[in-house]
Amino acid sequence: FETDAWEIDFVFTGSQKALALPPGLAFGVASPAFIAHAARAEGRGRYFDLVEFERFAERAQTPNTPALSLLYALEVQCAALAEEGIEARWRRHEAMRRRVEEWVASVVARGMHAGILAPEGARSPTVTAVTLPAGRSGKEVAEAMEARGYVIGAGYGKLRERTIRIGHMGDHTVAGLDRCLATLDAVLGLR
Repeated sequence: FETDAWEIDFVFTGSQKALALPPGLAFGVASPAFIAHAARAEGRGRYFDLVEFERFAERAQTPNTPALSLLYALEVQCAALAEEGIEARWRRHEAMRRRVEEWVASVVARGMHAGILAPEGARSPTVTAVTLPAGRSGKEVAEAMEARGYVIGAGYGKLRERTIRIGHMGDHTVAGLDRCLATLDAVLGLR
């Protein structure tokens, strides 16, 4: 993500997905112009004050007590990422996305009406939302998978009952994903 080259003023993201960390850390990058604008804002509040963060960062400090255990976990994951290489990690995530697509095609070939929610060309390399046939509940499928040792998500909101979400990012591997998909076959009654 090239904030300077793309002239992005502010980017904010969590750490718990592609970096495979417990939830609780967030990363942000703000341009000097964005921070200057924030400094002039009336009533900008105290909760997420970028001006205060910047002042503390200039002294290599934080405005509040940091979650040290998460920072140590981040250090471990950054070392693993450096060892694997960012391009290799992207390729692994992409390979897992393709593997989920192949699995969905195999489900359809075995007679079950399923699909991928996102259209081709707009699919994420980190998570796939799979549509389920009528009569199958995303919540129930996710619960059955959890009972077998795998965590997948039901869909959100209106999609909760008719979709599941399969993550393929962070520390996940194609081999581990294959085991998850084989278990999902069993849960769906395809084995």
